[in-house]
Amino acid sequence: MRLILPITLLVFSFTVKAQTFDVDTVLKNGPVSEQINLVFMGDGYTAGEQGKFITDVNKILDALFTQSPFKEYKNYFNAYAIKVISAESGANHPQNSTDGDGACNAQAVKTVDNYFGSTFDYLQIHRLLYPTNLTRVVNTLAANFPLYDQAFIAVNTPYYGGAGGSFATCSDHSAGREVAIHEIGHSFAGLADEYWAGAQYAAEKPNMTKEGSPSLVKWKNWMGVSGVGIYSHSGDASWKKPHANCKMGVLNAPLCKVCVETFVERFHQFVTPLGEFLPHDTRFTINPDIAEDLEFSVSTRPPDPNTVKITWEIDDVLKAKNTEAFTVSSADLGVSSTIRATVKDTTALTRSATHEANHIYITEWEITKSDVVTGVEVGTKVSQYGLSVYPNPVDDVIKFQYTLSRQVPVTISILDLSGQSIKTLVNSLQEGGLHEYSIEKQKLPLKAGAYILNFSFGKTSIPVKIVLR
Repeated sequence: MRLILPITLLVFSFTVKAQTFDVDTVLKNGPVSEQINLVFMGDGYTAGEQGKFITDVNKILDALFTQSPFKEYKNYFNAYAIKVISAESGANHPQNSTDGDGACNAQAVKTVDNYFGSTFDYLQIHRLLYPTNLTRVVNTLAANFPLYDQAFIAVNTPYYGGAGGSFATCSDHSAGREVAIHEIGHSFAGLADEYWAGAQYAAEKPNMTKEGSPSLVKWKNWMGVSGVGIYSHSGDASWKKPHANCKMGVLNAPLCKVCVETFVERFHQFVTPLGEFLPHDTRFTINPDIAEDLEFSVSTRPPDPNTVKITWEIDDVLKAKNTEAFTVSSADLGVSSTIRATVKDTTALTRSATHEANHIYITEWEITKSDVVTGVEVGTKVSQYGLSVYPNPVDDVIKFQYTLSRQVPVTISILDLSGQSIKTLVNSLQEGGLHEYSIEKQKLPLKAGAYILNFSFGKTSIPVKIVLR
């Protein structure tokens, strides 16, 4: 079945005030600030059809979360539905497409007063169904749910169609749910079509390349697994794809291993598997003559099945594994000690050589003892570090972000593989919160090859291997 073409659109900020609508929560797994927030907006649903809109949204979610990798990571998502009211039901169809699709003539000419101006025959391609009033789309999101991570537009029409681009669009056709999942491959994961969409859409992407060597291709770690190989595109054999039967090329097929991996790496840019921790910064007094148990804990957000692994260390010495709670005797601590909990997702859905290094989540307690008249006063100072580096390997721009739970000195340097420092990128005392950087490769005085991007947060050093292409 032929899929519709993706559209890449640059969406600007608009100052026009948008109308507010009712917003329903259709899936809730955690705070908005900590989840991937899917936001659905209807077009061509009248005031009396909002119940159908919610039903249609749930059909899309049901289809999404029965397929890998969404089913494994369902608890990383929230979903919301903005009940946009259109004056009339359905989608526009000017019947002016030039792509020779016979279905265009089978669908009557129709002009509909829908809210976002969703229409077939967009760019004169019949099955390209897309909203024409992007000002309203952007402003409706800003006014009703500005913290969205992926927006969908569900169009109230029974005919087959949809589009990718900045927003994933689908219809209420029986294949509409499959179209929606295909389209967020473009919108959310940056995947290419695995059918030939035209030379204008050919580019280096996670599932598209001109590299033909099995030892060098970007999906080399998956070669020979579940049909992954190097397949030529039908329209230009110089462009390669990883699979002959992937959802990015054929509806009703599963996502191939390469596309699944791309989604998983993307999920980890939004959601950390490390949640709450105890104790927080605190001071308390213990009897110096009697050993007391001190309790520490972290909570996690595991996928299903649970592939999150936890290690507990005291002064860099491993003490326990895969438990959210850790108890240590005060007698085993020196005057100054560091307790560290490290959380990693070891899912087999990704074989990225840099996955574990790119997604490290650490909680540290700095323990100090000081003599007081009545006993020993213990002070705990807690730090958390969530680190993500992407994309890796690096083609044009390297991006990294980390979250600090408190003020801490930060140094970020590029090292060669022997550990020799080449360039310091960051060296400052930084406040708690999210810190993000984007650095163009051309601004680094480096040749193509492997390097170490070393992050130092106070006493903690985290080396990440990166590859510049």
